[in-house]
Amino acid sequence: MARHRTALVMVAVAAAAGAAFAVAGLLRGGATSPAGPPDVGSSGAPAGSFDPDYWTPERMRSAKPAPGPTIP
Repeated sequence: MARHRTALVMVAVAAAAGAAFAVAGLLRGGATSPAGPPDVGSSGAPAGSFDPDYWTPERMRSAKPAPGPTIP
């Protein structure tokens, strides 16, 4: 029982510390001032702009997966 309580306290402390860092970042303006340029895809549009009409059934069938990491 004591182990469960200790684990619960540790999780609560970690969550509180994470929330404190997030609030501090927001107060510093971290969320509104990105560190670098926006991520731009091959089309030149920012990655956040999504066209819902882009993924037609034909494009879905011909889509290729992105390369993943290789395991040595």
